[in-house]
Amino acid sequence: MRQRMWTHILGNPRDDWTVRIVEIDGRACGFAMLWVAKQNPRAVAFYRRNRFELDGAEQIDPGAPMITDARMVR
Repeated sequence: MRQRMWTHILGNPRDDWTVRIVEIDGRACGFAMLWVAKQNPRAVAFYRRNRFELDGAEQIDPGAPMITDARMVR
């Protein structure tokens, strides 16, 4: 399911999303698009230790409507 989701996201760029992809020899080997579950204090603390901060943007994931995603930026 995640492969289908990322194939869709990467194949249909949006102005309000930024996805960074790392390639080695023409193959994707990593990416970054940092949204964290707002209700997950351990994840938020981990990213804060790595110089990310919440910027106030939030969204509800339609696939998991009980989870509020919060954007963190550096």
